[in-house]
Amino acid sequence: MRRIYFFIIWFIVDEQETHNNTLAIAPIAYSLLAQAYAMLNRLELAEYYLEKSTESPFTSVHARLIQLRARSLFESSKDDNINALETFKQYNLLTDSLHEEANVNEIARLRMWHELEMADAENNIMLALS
Repeated sequence: MRRIYFFIIWFIVDEQETHNNTLAIAPIAYSLLAQAYAMLNRLELAEYYLEKSTESPFTSVHARLIQLRARSLFESSKDDNINALETFKQYNLLTDSLHEEANVNEIARLRMWHELEMADAENNIMLALS
């Protein structure tokens, strides 16, 4: 567990990173810290880092996923199972939509590939006939 802390803190504290990269990584790092503290049942620190993770102006979809997972774990650690379940449902909905989007993109890529293969086959037939 200590390796995770050092890894996360390295991203937060590292002054060599550009300003935008640090801002983009910070919500993820804070969410992971909140998740780790919730697992250790140190709820005050978990809540602090959850709040820090939601304050960032730069939140990607993946950062939002990690935030939802950390919040669900935090709420279940507080025995607030109803809110934990609702947060976990949001997490699953977002995960499903990401997988659906990836599947749609893969289907579009395969259709395009199939159309190119069909056009190549048609061109080869036309060349063979001429």
